[in-house]
Amino acid sequence: MKYSLRYKGLFLGLFCFAISAQAQTVEYHLDYTATYFVPKSKDTVQISVGDNGKYLYSNSKLVAKSLKRVTQRFQPKTQDEDSKVILMLNMETLFMLMQMKVGKNVVIGHVDLEPFMNRGKTVDSTKTQTLKATKTDRSFRMGLAEVPLYAVAPDHKPDDILYLGFDPGYPLDYNTFFPTMLSAAAGEVMELDVPSGMLVYAETKTGEVLLELINIENNKRKASANLDLFAE
Repeated sequence: MKYSLRYKGLFLGLFCFAISAQAQTVEYHLDYTATYFVPKSKDTVQISVGDNGKYLYSNSKLVAKSLKRVTQRFQPKTQDEDSKVILMLNMETLFMLMQMKVGKNVVIGHVDLEPFMNRGKTVDSTKTQTLKATKTDRSFRMGLAEVPLYAVAPDHKPDDILYLGFDPGYPLDYNTFFPTMLSAAAGEVMELDVPSGMLVYAETKTGEVLLELINIENNKRKASANLDLFAE
């Protein structure tokens, strides 16, 4: 659930290349929202999930912080105004809807992320790597339940481990919806073999806790955005 892989410049490109020329009405639905605590920054972040992981949505302040270099471009030099950023990502198509508000400025974009992630290069289809989860004897306590932890690592770098816990009661199908984004970012075909379920805990192999679930709320919502600009 990192907000920056290798492509921080992609968000600036969002404003340069503006709005997709095709269907301008974006519709989506969300099923539940997870709230995490991020120990390193002592922030909380909310991620909403729709259609088993096809849609990911966030309007958390941590998102705005992570994009501060972009939002500062829309701020007067004499002021440091609060910014609000909303992201909705379609993991199946890799199109992202983004709305940014900084003071009186409002910017909305709908963009294909793939060209920015791989810098226009095609994915190397001759190489296939698998991100695989192996169950460990460790667990994470979530309320009254013990959630088993998995050691997750790419098959070509088995020591590059993250320890992750998943809640199968909240559907999120990583194996279906995440390979496209990972492949575009890595420049080679990526497959996943990890449990289905909302991520509830993440820890590095050195013991640093990256995030920890503090709440999941069932809050089904529908939303849409009309990106057309026209005059009659």
